[in-house]
Order: sequence, then C-alpha cells, then structure tokens
Amino acid sequence: MSRPSMFPQPDPLTAATAALAEAARALGDAARALADLARTPAAPPPPPVDGSAELLTITAAARRLGVSRDTVYALLAQGQLPVVRVGTQRRIPAGALARLGQQQEENAR
Repeated sequence: MSRPSMFPQPDPLTAATAALAEAARALGDAARALADLARTPAAPPPPPVDGSAELLTITAAARRLGVSRDTVYALLAQGQLPVVRVGTQRRIPAGALARLGQQQEENAR
C-alpha cells in the first residue's frame, strides 16, 4: 500500500489543459500584435530635397554631363567629383554634378 504524499500531485490532464490555455492566450496576443502592425502603413522615405541624395552610375553621370565615361573617370581621379562605393561599384552623388557645373561656370568667367 502506498503512502499518501504530503503534497498533492496535480492531475496530468489538468496541468496539460492549463498549459494549452496559456499557450493559446500567448498566441492570441501575438496574433493581435501582428494584426496591429499589418494595419499600420509604413511611412515612405522622404524625397530628396534637391536630388543630391540620388546616386548615379558612372554611365548615368556621363550622360547627364554630356561627356564620355573616360572623362568621368578622369574627373574622379582628379578629385573633381566625389565617389561613393556601394559594394564593389562606384556611384556619384547627383548633387555633385550640379556643383561641378556651377564651378565650371564660375571658372569660365
């Protein structure tokens, strides 16, 4: 004959039911939080004020300046145009082209 335990043992079915109820509550909370996030639209990034945040490829910069790619590479080598590295690629800020044009006009006077 077994002796009664000093502490009553919980019924396994009751414990499992309580654990399932707690998991369901947590899952419901998470689902409500995700639904709230889905209803909140993401704000679009603000547009550049003067287009200076736009990064151009070497080819696109050459087209905008009306010169060859070799000329753009020469301007980069001379330090007249800044370059931004995106991975292994080079990009030129569009605002730098406008500043270069202004400098060229001032130098021509």
